[in-house]
Amino acid sequence: MPENRVSPPPAVGRIRAVTSEQRSVVTASVQVGGQDDDLEKRLDAELTAFNAEATGAGEPQPLTVRVTDAAGELVGGLTAWVRGGLCAVDMLWYVRTSGTPDGAAG
Repeated sequence: MPENRVSPPPAVGRIRAVTSEQRSVVTASVQVGGQDDDLEKRLDAELTAFNAEATGAGEPQPLTVRVTDAAGELVGGLTAWVRGGLCAVDMLWYVRTSGTPDGAAG
């Protein structure tokens, strides 16, 4: 009696079916921990290089906005980066709690 096999659906787009002969074994380890400055620097450098090449927009440029009151005291601020026509906000904070109706800061 012939074996009834169901064929997988055809690949869509650029995805191809992988035969057992084409499979490769990748061995990796996962480490979970606290802050890792070396990892952060490496990922940032590689992602920045990839994006610069892919977009042609060059390196991101830092952007900061400092808000002070009449006495020169910090009221709030923003840190971000700009690349090409894009802007990514890293931090935005309203510092002062005095003078707000509910004492809120953000």
